[in-house]
Amino acid sequence: MSDEPDYTYNQELVCTICGEMPCEWFVYRERLVAEADRLVLRSPQGLPIDQDGNPIDNAKIRKSLYQMVTYFKYGHLGRGNRIPINACVIVGIRMLFPDANHHYMGYLEE
Repeated sequence: MSDEPDYTYNQELVCTICGEMPCEWFVYRERLVAEADRLVLRSPQGLPIDQDGNPIDNAKIRKSLYQMVTYFKYGHLGRGNRIPINACVIVGIRMLFPDANHHYMGYLEE
């Protein structure tokens, strides 16, 4: 049995995770993957690095992608204005850039 969530990528069906039609991860995943590829370089060993060759941890990448999907969906919100994103997007981003110990901060209310 797989640990991977049961995504429904058919645009005509309701997502089994977010309840949206179409699924928000389906809508934003290609754009987020392209942004991640643009922002994150890879070392010869395949590890994520910045422009200067310094390692980047997946938590920083995930945070950037969460911010991007919020921007794609709502536009610029302004400093301190935050909106939670749908669970399917969170799960998708975590699958792309997982934490080795499966410890995630999640959305924190201010």
